Amino acid sequence: MATGSVSPKAGKIVDIPDQTITIGTATDGGTGTTVSVTFTAGSVATGGPVSYFTATSTPSSITANGTASPITVSGLTTDTPYTFKVKAGNATGYSSAGDSAASNSATPEALGDYVSIASANGTGSSDTITFSSISQIYTHLQIRIFAKGTGTGNGVGTGSTMVFNGDTTATNYWRHGINAYGSGISSSNGNDNAFWDIIGSSSGLTSMYASNVIDILDYTNTNKKTTVRSIVGEETNGSGVHSGPRSGLWNNTAAITSITLQSYGGNFTTASHIALYGIKG
Repeated sequence: MATGSVSPKAGKIVDIPDQTITIGTATDGGTGTTVSVTFTAGSVATGGPVSYFTATSTPSSITANGTASPITVSGLTTDTPYTFKVKAGNATGYSSAGDSAASNSATPEALGDYVSIASANGTGSSDTITFSSISQIYTHLQIRIFAKGTGTGNGVGTGSTMVFNGDTTATNYWRHGINAYGSGISSSNGNDNAFWDIIGSSSGLTSMYASNVIDILDYTNTNKKTTVRSIVGEETNGSGVHSGPRSGLWNNTAAITSITLQSYGGNFTTASHIALYGIKG
């Protein structure tokens, strides 16, 4: 005997659905208070039709309904991690199959937050550090660098290069900069197959490291070329110093999915640390 409730339109018994749900991926909705939850609905073997799906958060049991994947759950607390389950329902109730498995953990980040994406330390035996498969959910990227190459001697190969998406096309990277030496100021500009002097990795004296902050703006926008700004602080006791502001242009409209940094003052030392952050717009 079927169980259910009387449909107000047809005057018929409406059974609860019997539908399994396979959970997908939960991702930050980009507003600071929302997360988008994907799922796949199985076929209905028995029971009544499905009218809607409900996503429920853990913690707080915040719910949202939708008629298809994905479902956006609102009213979440900024910077709090959540997991989600999804179930099917109709006017009678929720599916006898129950909730899906829990999703991955997703955290709604506030606009303007700097979110740690990845970091890497030098090994002393490699002159490159690469960040690949960079998430496309942010507006801007920032790289923070504390680095030194293993080269020796004042001014020997100070600095590093940077390329996007493995692109080493000649003249594709334009840069301008101002250098402050303590005894004077000079400017530099040029274009090459990589960003030169946009970043630093001091290799002059034994315990002197370069510090650097690089902003990569609007990195997912495919309607324009990518601009970069950088502040370099590097000291080699007055010889071969690179200190001051930089700007750069990548002559390509592709979204940035990988970044490779290369020290041309030997390998990155084991105390070198490079961190990649995403910034919500």
